[in-house]
Amino acid sequence: MFGPQVAVELITAEDYRIVPYASLSGLYDFNRLISDAAIDAVLNSSSKNFRGRVEGGVEAVLPRWDSRLQLEGFYDGIGVGDYDAYGVQLDWNLRF
Repeated sequence: MFGPQVAVELITAEDYRIVPYASLSGLYDFNRLISDAAIDAVLNSSSKNFRGRVEGGVEAVLPRWDSRLQLEGFYDGIGVGDYDAYGVQLDWNLRF
């Protein structure tokens, strides 16, 4: 993958650190399936070598609770008509 990522760090009056970010990536598929059908749908790839992916999310550091919360999502398949992948992830790290 190759491409830029943009992030902005914001500090609130309560010392919370909030970092929204976004990135656009290019992907080159070296090992795509060309002749055989994939047994597992996870192994499917595009019929083209290049495609784009966009990611975005926000990270929040919450010092009052000594924790970190992160929400991120992505869409993969920009520029190709036969491949779509997307996902969302939520992480919460809390120290004991």
